[in-house]
Amino acid sequence: MSILDFIKPKWRRSDHNIRMDGVLGLGDESVLADIAKNDSEPSIRKIAASRVKDQGRLVEIAKNAPDSKVRIVAVLGIDDQTVLSTVAKNDSDIDVRMSAVTEISDQVVLAEIAK
Repeated sequence: MSILDFIKPKWRRSDHNIRMDGVLGLGDESVLADIAKNDSEPSIRKIAASRVKDQGRLVEIAKNAPDSKVRIVAVLGIDDQTVLSTVAKNDSDIDVRMSAVTEISDQVVLAEIAK
């Protein structure tokens, strides 16, 4: 850890535990979304994604996060049945698709996916 690490916000520090603490205390959803997509540590990416509540940002994470586990966390927070249907039909990872299906309540959409 360098001396410069101490002047960075907690969520930007090199120490995993300090970064985790910083993410848990962070309220800026745009920063949380960025962390969810880009942090080097999988556990921090998942926690950041779980703290995002804005539907637009969750959709962005669900569609663009490179880590499928982060996409699953985002999918579990999405309310929009159309978005969930799109993810259920198109995501590259079967676990993400299945997570989207479990969140769909619209029977017509579920029937369409089943076909």
